[in-house]
Order: sequence, then C-alpha cells, then structure tokens
Amino acid sequence: MFLEARSNPAVIQRLSDTSRFLLPLPDQMLSETLLQTAQWFIPNHAVSEECRNHSTSLLDGLMHGDSTALELVDAAGKLGSGLLDFKKYISGNYRQCLQVKDATRNFIGKYCTVCTRGSIYHDKKFNARVMHRFDLEYTLCVPSSCSETDVAVHVGTNLAEINATVIHDVICSTAQPRTFRVKDYFAMSFFTFLALLVATSTFYCSRNQNNPVFKAFSLANNFQILMDTRSSDDEISCMNGLRIIFIMLVVFLHRSNTLLEIYSKFNVRDMYEVFYGFIPVVHELCIPAVNGFFLISGILLAYNFLRKSLNNIQFKVFRFYTVRYVRLIPMLACIILYYSTLLIHQGQGPLWYSMVKEEGNCNANWWAGFLHATNYIKRKKLFIVNLACLLITDTPAKNIWLVNQLATAW
Repeated sequence: MFLEARSNPAVIQRLSDTSRFLLPLPDQMLSETLLQTAQWFIPNHAVSEECRNHSTSLLDGLMHGDSTALELVDAAGKLGSGLLDFKKYISGNYRQCLQVKDATRNFIGKYCTVCTRGSIYHDKKFNARVMHRFDLEYTLCVPSSCSETDVAVHVGTNLAEINATVIHDVICSTAQPRTFRVKDYFAMSFFTFLALLVATSTFYCSRNQNNPVFKAFSLANNFQILMDTRSSDDEISCMNGLRIIFIMLVVFLHRSNTLLEIYSKFNVRDMYEVFYGFIPVVHELCIPAVNGFFLISGILLAYNFLRKSLNNIQFKVFRFYTVRYVRLIPMLACIILYYSTLLIHQGQGPLWYSMVKEEGNCNANWWAGFLHATNYIKRKKLFIVNLACLLITDTPAKNIWLVNQLATAW
C-alpha cells in the first residue's frame, strides 16, 4: 500500500501543492530552482553515455512529475540542520533508493557515498589528518547505469565551483546482492572442509579412538583442554588473570575506536564533548594494555629461558622462532582469508561497504601479515582486524631484543 501511494499521481500532486505552501515562490522561479538543485543530484556530467542519457531523461521527467526521478532526488542526501556542529555525513534514504525500479529505462536505484574535502573548510597549512575532521560525505541516489567513476566525475565537476574536491573512491551499492568471486568460493570450500574435519574428528574421538591427528581437531577434546583449570608448579599462574584483564581492555579499546569513528561522521561537536568526559580516562587506560602483553611475554620468555638453563637444557633460538611461527600462523591465515573474502558479504549498507577499501588493503598487504612485518607497512594502507592485530602483535618479532640479550649474557 505504501509503495503504491508513493508513486500515486494524486500523492505527488498533493506534495507539490504542499511545497508551494511551504515555499511560496512563482511557478517559473520554483521550476528553475528545482532544475538547478536536481542537476547536483542527477549525474548529468557522467563519463559514460548510458548514464548521461538516463540522467537527461530523469531531469526532463522531474520537471513533468516523473515518479522515478522524484524518488531518486528525494532519496539523495541534502544539506540540513547540524552543519555548524560539523555533521559530516549527509545521509539520504538508503532503503528508498534501493527500492527504485524503472522497467521502461531498465535501471534500478544505486546509493553512492562521496567523500569530499574543502566543502566546509580548507587550509593547505594543515596536514591531511587534521583536514579529515572537516571532510563532508554526501550521498546520491543515481541510476544503476552510472558507475562509481561517473558519480565521482559529476560531483567533482560541481565542487570545482567552490574549490572543493572528491577524495577517496566512491562507494556504491544496489539492491542486488554482491556476486561471489572465485576467492570467495575457495574460502567457503576451505572453511567447509575445516567444519567437516572438526565434526569427523569429534565423532571419531567419541568412539574412544586415540588417533593424534583426529584428537587435535576434536571439538570435545579441545573444549576439555580449554576448561581445564589445573596448573603446574612450573607456571606463573597469576599471569593468567593479568592476561584476561589486558584482553578485556584491548577489546574495549578497539570497539570504542570503531564506534567513535562512526559517531564522528554524524556530529563532531558531540564527539569532542564525549572526549571531555570520563570515557577518555578509560580509553587512555586501555592503550597501555597492549604493552602489558609485551611485558607478560617478556617475563614468560625470560622465566622459561632461565628455567631451562638451570636444567642444562640448551636454548635453541631458531627452534624457538619456528615453533612460535607455526603455532600462530594457522589462526592468522584463517582470519586474513575470511577478512579478504567473505566478510564483505556479511552485511549491507552505506557504512558497511566502506569495508571494500579495507578489503583492498588486505589483498595488497596480506603477505606482510604472514611475514609479521606489518610494522613496516604504511598505516593507512594496513589492514587491521582486532584479533588479527593481536595475533600479529604476539609474534616472535617482539622478543628479538630480549632473546639476543639473554643469549649474549648467557
């Protein structure tokens, strides 16, 4: 009923009468204002001919009450309240845009997010990190025949009049689900194989079979080991409690960073008011928690080194690094594989599809994760997953200095 009413000529006429009441201007002036405004939202400066043809048809239809053209313009983001509070994300109606279908011109609605710089404030003496706080993100609803390049060129042409530019890649989405790629099918096959291996191993071990390979992948066996709270005389049991505390702090740190990054898109002033409350204190306390993992690892490494030395057991540096690498790399490899393939399919929406950029960084720098060399990659090109970040941090590389010192001293 709602969808039918939205394209009903009577409803459109009533909205037109209401707009004349709210904006009492002569019809000719109102038509010219509508046309000038619509030229910002409809990409008539597109590169592709098909997109330009559809845009021209929509502009003409808009002046004659075409419901599809009205829906596209209505679903686009427009300047509203909150600009003085630095509301940086000018959102439209995502669901409405995706519901647009034009069988005559053979296109559907495409929702695009464009990040711009210079719309509010621009000063070359400030670096990109500072100017990022003033970047505005616009949303447009365009025909599906328009590519990301078409949208970027169109918006860039309009912004050139006020000396502003488009930064980053335009991110678009439609109602059609994302197609699965070859690497996605490979990832699904791999994780399906792991699931079958775990199920088979669990069933095999439940029949009192002690094959070491199946036992290693048995869900029941690993759960028992995980729940085992017994401790030996050789371990420092108090480290387990510290490890849990540090994990909780690190998870809180990563989650709060993500929420603040999303929240800053909507109201920067409120975000800064939050930073003047008690949350920054907790946030600052979480940052040293990462160093706590370094401290724990260093203490355990020194403790095991000295314990083996007292028992006349030779400390083999190469074997130490090999064992650590083999122990950590399987989990890290699974996370990188999931992050660079299937993660993008797990959600939908204009903010979610910003993951496309992160997936590109992951595809370009996955090798650095396997080599544990992420510290030497530019931060803005580094893919970051909370768990992967912890695994990469907890690597033999952080113990190089301590191992060298112990080996030299001994």
